[in-house]
Amino acid sequence: MYNRLLKTLAFTIIFSLSVSSNALAFEDLKFTLGVKSWVAQWDTFTASQNNIQELKKAEESILIPTATIKYKKLFLSSSYYKQDGFAFEPTTFYWYTGTVIENTYAANAERSEFDVTLGYRIIPQVALSIGYKKIDITGNYEVNSYGVAAPGVRGPFISQTTGTFVDNFTGAYLGANFASAFNRYLAGYGTFAYGILDEEYTDSADGFSNSDETSYISAEVGLAYMPAKWVNFTLAYRFQTIESKAKGASWFGIEEGEDRMRGLMLGANVTF
Repeated sequence: MYNRLLKTLAFTIIFSLSVSSNALAFEDLKFTLGVKSWVAQWDTFTASQNNIQELKKAEESILIPTATIKYKKLFLSSSYYKQDGFAFEPTTFYWYTGTVIENTYAANAERSEFDVTLGYRIIPQVALSIGYKKIDITGNYEVNSYGVAAPGVRGPFISQTTGTFVDNFTGAYLGANFASAFNRYLAGYGTFAYGILDEEYTDSADGFSNSDETSYISAEVGLAYMPAKWVNFTLAYRFQTIESKAKGASWFGIEEGEDRMRGLMLGANVTF
């Protein structure tokens, strides 16, 4: 009888410790789902018509779903978006082939980005991370060529060229996150990342393709409002830039291209 009682007591203690341990482990595991709205201005470039074309001031509101898993000081996060409808301001460039030819270049594009990041919080205010990024860009352009009747005076229409360009970036980056609480409800935060991405570029009209190595930099600075432990809202300014050498030999124009995204970002996150 006493043996059965001791066995029952031992089993109860072991079972209770096991349940308590699992409960504590579960308490250390957190899931966060969120969404960001980024009102972003996009400036980029193409290697079309034997020249580097700068494309400027395409603006869209981008919705970015995010997901994060946290276990103690470790976290794994990911985000993705795909946005079309970017329309760039038309640009003008000139050729001289015995006579001066004026060319207007108009383009629109879609863009998608995928990120996954693994990080470790070294102290409550600072975390370090390593991540993988993939960017896919597909665009269409139209070039209308005109004669020049006199300086500043457009002449007759000559021809039209249309084409598509595809620009893909993939690679790894290192990051750092910073946070500081002002009070129970309000905190400031910042993120920074630097990486090296491989670029693959093709242009259908020119039959041109090239690969390159690019540098990637991004930063985000903002405020977080936490009305409850399980929810927060953020307001931030974010920018990211990718710099690369010219995608091919150009007859004239800039020697480097830069892809820039920047703008205000609103976010909402729920933790459970």
